[in-house]
Amino acid sequence: MPANEIDAVIEPTVRGSNTDKVNGTGLGLSLVSRIAAADGGRLDIEGVEGSGTKARVSLPCAGPQRRKPLPGYRIRLGTGR
Repeated sequence: MPANEIDAVIEPTVRGSNTDKVNGTGLGLSLVSRIAAADGGRLDIEGVEGSGTKARVSLPCAGPQRRKPLPGYRIRLGTGR
């Protein structure tokens, strides 16, 4: 993935310009980034065009904390349904 596209690919439905032969919707990195951020972590992406792309998810090693739901998502707990 070209380095100048890294910031854009964490937006929903945005894919790198070199993914024309790879199936996908462009949602994966966006979801991973939002989930990591919701847990106090982050997603780091390093890309070198022609050499591949590395994605690293970092999460804190802390005790249990109350998790904030992602904006736009509804979580139901204990409804049994």
